[in-house]
Amino acid sequence: MKLLLKITQYSLCIGLLFGIISLAMKSNIVFARGLNSELNSEEKPSAVESGKVLGVMSIAYPEQFSIENKNVEAASALNSEFLTTAKTIQTNEKLMLSKYSAARAHEDKVKDVIDFLKYHRSPIANYHYADMFIRLSEANGADYRVVLAISGVESGFCIAPHKKYNCFGYLNKVQYSSLDAAMRDLIPKVSRQYARKYGTNFAALAKAYGQHNIESAVGKMSTFYSQLQ
Repeated sequence: MKLLLKITQYSLCIGLLFGIISLAMKSNIVFARGLNSELNSEEKPSAVESGKVLGVMSIAYPEQFSIENKNVEAASALNSEFLTTAKTIQTNEKLMLSKYSAARAHEDKVKDVIDFLKYHRSPIANYHYADMFIRLSEANGADYRVVLAISGVESGFCIAPHKKYNCFGYLNKVQYSSLDAAMRDLIPKVSRQYARKYGTNFAALAKAYGQHNIESAVGKMSTFYSQLQ
């Protein structure tokens, strides 16, 4: 929730800054045009030759062109800088919105997993372990629902873990010191070796995992998986 709040605050700041830049760009253009108009409207002197007035002529002073060109160039450079800044802000805003959407989707999945674990009366039905299942499974290329389904078959979602903390019945002869230590080690291993490899082919997964009653295991994993859809 803290990440969502930060992203929302950042998006509001980006919107305000973009509005300021747009206003500054408009003001800069008006200023440059006004200055050039003022220079061009100055009275042109009369040209006199041999005491006769030949008429009003437009005499272009080099310094006047220099001032006009400098103002136009300065305005152009400033506008270009503003546009570059605006594009950068838009890109960052899109990135932040993308992160916000991903964070929102993750939070929704965590809530679903917590509700699922509560339904099955699991002792790990809390944000910490729901988040761990999702993040570690996805980080290792697996569907967290398949990983959870394996845990459901092997320990009833940690109701009856192997060797106190092993919720996957993973036979590696390791005695873990805590549930967190077991989860951080086993979720990636189960994800890479089984969930990622077999996906929802539960018959092949159950056989590879060495589950005793394959037919029963397949039925349970299919049910658990569908409950998380």
